[in-house]
Amino acid sequence: MVKRKPKRNRAGNPPERSAVKSVLSRLGAIAGRLLVGLALCACLSAGLLAAYAAAASSSIFQVKRPLVSGTRHLSRLEVLSAAGIDSDSNLAQMQVNRIEDRVKRLPWVKDAVAQRRLPGILEILVTEYDPAHLAMVAGKLYFVSRNMDAFTPVKAHEGLPDLPVITGLTLGNLIRPTPGCLALLNAAAELMAALPPQEREAGGALSEIHLDEVWGLSLVYGSIGPTVRLGLKNYTSKLLRLGRVLDDLKARDELSRVQLIDLSHPKRTVVRF
Repeated sequence: MVKRKPKRNRAGNPPERSAVKSVLSRLGAIAGRLLVGLALCACLSAGLLAAYAAAASSSIFQVKRPLVSGTRHLSRLEVLSAAGIDSDSNLAQMQVNRIEDRVKRLPWVKDAVAQRRLPGILEILVTEYDPAHLAMVAGKLYFVSRNMDAFTPVKAHEGLPDLPVITGLTLGNLIRPTPGCLALLNAAAELMAALPPQEREAGGALSEIHLDEVWGLSLVYGSIGPTVRLGLKNYTSKLLRLGRVLDDLKARDELSRVQLIDLSHPKRTVVRF
């Protein structure tokens, strides 16, 4: 039997060896391209870093005009100080979200948005809480928003605003309110929405809202002597009943003798002399 010699290509090499060389050649070409790409990326990154370093140290991007808008109770200096902005601040180095988080920690701030305007302007838009009530807690007064959030204590130099005072809360209720306390706060917000504007606004006739997990909500007016107990729910209809009861007591000249008007029952009114 005659053995056949393996076929050889033009270069005189077997086809298997030629295929291996072809694959290796292709891999080498791909590796070369990858090395070139990596070198280009490294050069580009180095260029970007150099550009960032130049911008961060350049006086062109220094904050020349820090703007603050939307404040009524906070000063411009308080906001900029909380944001960490000074004469050396550079827009290229700033992280807007961190500035916003710092400003939001101020007592009066409900929300804050920071915007950069190249080359040298930073604007901080502040949304402050709108105080609608006061809360007497552990001998101190706190501002309370329309959503019943106690957001900051009243300072001595701020004076005492003429707003309805919420009583019956503890310091723990402000820090971590219980489900019962949250229900009372929600009920108080519902009651305030049902009251006529002339009573719930500053200077109105209403002076106190007392919260109690057993008796619900009670009102104290500056213009009338008795406490008005409303309980929970159905405040619109109860306030209408209160108006009729007060008219009847005034007509009989007995209002000055009344200590309590209890409207907590949906169909019964109790007047205690």
